[in-house]
Amino acid sequence: CASTALPAVDFGFGNVTGNLISLKGNFTKTGAGDITTSSVTNASTGFVFSGVNQTFTFAGTSSGVNYTANNTGTFTCGSNFTFGTALTQKTIFTINAPTLNLASRVFTGNATKAQFNIANGVNVLTSNTGGLGVTGATGNFVGFSSIGNTPADGRVVFGANSNYTFSGNTTT
Repeated sequence: CASTALPAVDFGFGNVTGNLISLKGNFTKTGAGDITTSSVTNASTGFVFSGVNQTFTFAGTSSGVNYTANNTGTFTCGSNFTFGTALTQKTIFTINAPTLNLASRVFTGNATKAQFNIANGVNVLTSNTGGLGVTGATGNFVGFSSIGNTPADGRVVFGANSNYTFSGNTTT
């Protein structure tokens, strides 16, 4: 998806529950166009990754769209990602894949419109020299308001029984 249109993709107005795009391959979005949901009443299902090993590469911001990695192999982050704040719907990133490869990528969140949920038992890989981060200014997750074990606005959730592999210089 390459776009400078604003928005590049809009999941719709009104009742958008169930609106989704299912992906079995890699996803790359370039250009300044946003991916959004205009509905103020509910969120769309958004993008669902259901292949084997998939890479997610994204330029721009995303507001009010959910991303769910249900793939059966490794979900690799191929770029940084910024959670938008423009709409009433939050953006939720959910990782159910067996392995999440964050590499050195940065997910920039906020206190009100961002959630990142890592399911129980996921293997999390990072080479970010700031480690996983979360509430600070360094690491794979920056700008979020909290870390916890239950989903909430502005929170990164690390599931129980997950394994974390750090290959950066320092960890937090």
